[in-house]
Amino acid sequence: MTSAELSELIATQRAFFLTGKTEDFQFRKQQLSCLKNTLLKYQNEIQGALAKDLRKSPEEVYITEFALIIKEIDFLIRRIS
Repeated sequence: MTSAELSELIATQRAFFLTGKTEDFQFRKQQLSCLKNTLLKYQNEIQGALAKDLRKSPEEVYITEFALIIKEIDFLIRRIS
């Protein structure tokens, strides 16, 4: 990604944030659900990257990374009102 592309992306994200849409609880729940689904979809790829970079086994990745993150996302989805 070039510097210009990064600047454009940041500007777009700031403009979206300023719309106030991120204040809506339903929007937040939707985004958390999307994050969870994306993590689960790419779980094998993420495990492979952590195995290559940090030499973590799939079991270790699940216990120390995925299980914690997924449980935290589920907790936040339940608690957002």
